[in-house]
Amino acid sequence: MNENNLSSSDDDRLAMEIADDIANIKKHNPQNIAHTSHWETPPNAGTLVGNLVDDDDDVAGAPVNAGRRGDIGMKQPLAHGAAAAARAAARGGVVVAAGGLHPANQGGNAQRRRMPQGHLGAGNHLHGNGGDRGQGGDGGHNGHPGALPRAVLHLPEWASPAVNAIGRSWKMSLLVVGCVGAVGIGSALVSTGNDNDAYVTTSALSVRGSGGQSLSTSGVVVPPAEGLQLNPTLASFGDFSPLDPKQETDVPFFWDVPQSGGKYMMEILSKCAGSVLAGNMPGYDETELTTLNTGSGPYVNVDTYTPEGILRAKNLNLVPNNIADVIVSPLPYQAAGLFDLTSKGRMMMLLQNPIDRIYKLYNHATGPHCAPNTEQCLSPSLTLKEYLEGGDRQEFNWMTKTLSGKPPNFQSSELTTNDLDIAKDFIQRKCIVGMLDNVGDAMLRFKIYNGWHYPNGVCQCVEKGLFWEWPRDSSTNLEEGSHAHEAILERNGFDMELYYYAKQVSQDQLDNYFNVNNGR
Repeated sequence: MNENNLSSSDDDRLAMEIADDIANIKKHNPQNIAHTSHWETPPNAGTLVGNLVDDDDDVAGAPVNAGRRGDIGMKQPLAHGAAAAARAAARGGVVVAAGGLHPANQGGNAQRRRMPQGHLGAGNHLHGNGGDRGQGGDGGHNGHPGALPRAVLHLPEWASPAVNAIGRSWKMSLLVVGCVGAVGIGSALVSTGNDNDAYVTTSALSVRGSGGQSLSTSGVVVPPAEGLQLNPTLASFGDFSPLDPKQETDVPFFWDVPQSGGKYMMEILSKCAGSVLAGNMPGYDETELTTLNTGSGPYVNVDTYTPEGILRAKNLNLVPNNIADVIVSPLPYQAAGLFDLTSKGRMMMLLQNPIDRIYKLYNHATGPHCAPNTEQCLSPSLTLKEYLEGGDRQEFNWMTKTLSGKPPNFQSSELTTNDLDIAKDFIQRKCIVGMLDNVGDAMLRFKIYNGWHYPNGVCQCVEKGLFWEWPRDSSTNLEEGSHAHEAILERNGFDMELYYYAKQVSQDQLDNYFNVNNGR
């Protein structure tokens, strides 16, 4: 149908379809119908604008400009609302612009634009200069205290006569149709995960400039910006792509995220499979490489957990000598120097929810098993409250800092959404992603990708290690919504968003590679 030749019958049919949709939503989802007021009709035809504000709320609405990638300024009460709605609506080609902040805060508007495949900027902000993605506008001074969200639905030009013919109440209902439908789709997209994943906040206590900075950690998966360029050093890590197939000369590299199961993964590889590992074997200054038989299995006499140890391993030609079956390190940028374009590193990672990881780090650092000679230990008298309120720590947002190439003492307050995008792109391009809450699946992925073949006895050993001896404390005892739970979440906003993205990458790899290639 030519969009410029709508007949009156077409108008009537459109109105009837809208009425039917509204009736169905009211019937099945009455709790989702929002009260709206303060309607505006901007000059551009086919656009509906409305404040999502209760009629009895005397609140100033923050201005919203559709057409730029930007932020979303939601906190917990809008958990799976605007963020999920914006993403879901974008996937369908409808623009939903949602902005505004918690009444206790100031500043900020937020923009959304039509993006292919739902590639939508996310995050939010209070103050500070923003870029063209993930940060809204120029810092938040266009907003008003207590500004609540708006939504903008862009309709095609041909729909303008029908829209103008519909009364105020019909316009409100049309907006509700789009928003409620988008929320439903968005909620379905993010409904998976463990209990910690269901907890939502977008608050972060890190600061940029004179104000606070927040990120979307509601479980909405936000891909990195397009056109990113990773550090050229990382070219020595192979891509997880059919265009860069694994070669016999390539070496498996395990990125050891602290308190995420790396220790037990290494023991299984070494003890069960007899793999020779290059990892944290400090105190060896021999001028030649050799294999040491330890209680945890065979290890090369190098320390790949420190920059100095990695440099020594490089000078001793660790990779060219083909002595290590798997290289393990928490330092991917430094470890990249061990490989080259003819012997690439093939990166694996095992992740868990940052809330669990930080809580376990705290318990270990203040517990009796912390080794002060090789680890950063804390006073046993340090309470969790003191630990979380003592400012930024090296382990806060550790994954984002590490994968974006920041130095060890880099502050979370200095991280940007560009750093987060780099970390996401690193994971998407370079990593086989396994999740700690499904470690058996992760181990199988690593085995399949690296072509490891275990005889029956080894398989039994691996099964015993994974399902009988593996520690079962991968989740915390923190009460969801408690002060400590929320404080950890707030101080690790970047890592939370990165974690949700990594989970999606893990699922995509399962669907598009492991299921397809292995008939699982």
